[in-house]
Amino acid sequence: MVKEGRLHANSANNLLDTVLQSEEFLANFPLVDEVTTLPVYLSDFSLVPPGYNDLGPGNRILYS
Repeated sequence: MVKEGRLHANSANNLLDTVLQSEEFLANFPLVDEVTTLPVYLSDFSLVPPGYNDLGPGNRILYS
């Protein structure tokens, strides 16, 4: 709700909820299937490097 030109907390929370459910907003981020802080082995027994690894659907790994 905007009251006297200021956005109030309830409105800000509603706006944030709406934005986080928006396909247009979410389309700006890469898809992630798994987030891990531990090393992950690939099918060839190599390790994924730290960061975002797009190995195809079901294997998009964010290793931090």
